[in-house]
Amino acid sequence: MNTSQSGNRALIHLCAVLLGITLFVGTGCASSNRGEADKKADARDARRQRVEDEFDRGARRQPSARTLYAMARILVAKGRDRDAIYLLNRTVQQYPKFAPAYNEMAGIYLRSDRVNDAIEVLSMGLKHAPHDSVMRNNLGLCWLVKQEYARAAGEFRIAADAAPDNAVYRANHALALGMLGRSDEAAKVYDGVISDVSIEHNLSVLARARHLRQGAATTAPSAASISRGGGEG
Repeated sequence: MNTSQSGNRALIHLCAVLLGITLFVGTGCASSNRGEADKKADARDARRQRVEDEFDRGARRQPSARTLYAMARILVAKGRDRDAIYLLNRTVQQYPKFAPAYNEMAGIYLRSDRVNDAIEVLSMGLKHAPHDSVMRNNLGLCWLVKQEYARAAGEFRIAADAAPDNAVYRANHALALGMLGRSDEAAKVYDGVISDVSIEHNLSVLARARHLRQGAATTAPSAASISRGGGEG
């Protein structure tokens, strides 16, 4: 074998070796890149699936009491009381201790002169939350509208005992006592709520109202007097 042939063979061998290395390295890089891309794609798919699963769970999840209540308030603001009543009934069925729904329903009924329905709703709510002062006060207002002053006084007293710092409940209690002719008791309850001069004036007005049926009606609260407060039990 001459020198030229040996050189050619060495060159061919070297080229083959270099080509093999190049192909090997090139194939390795392509495989590595595809692996990284697959991992990223799998991660994206997994994230997308988690989001979709969470959305599905949220769609199937029962709306909260506050969500239903907020929707009912929107309906009331739009004058759709009947739809609001339906939604509030659904609220108390699913969340029987959620007091604001009972108060809202009572307010709607009272605006429609359905005092007995308002009393029924509040009485039902108090079975689930007997110590709720807002519902107690609202029930007292309903009895006041019906001129059932003894019952009104009882509810106002319970409300005031549950929330002794609430001047409205105490004033309502005094009003009911005054309508019953129990002026001395009314004056004691009024004490600390209004001034002495106002106490005398209020008792005088209540005394006249007791003898005038129309006067008694003017002391009755309006539908706007119904409070919406109360917490979720």
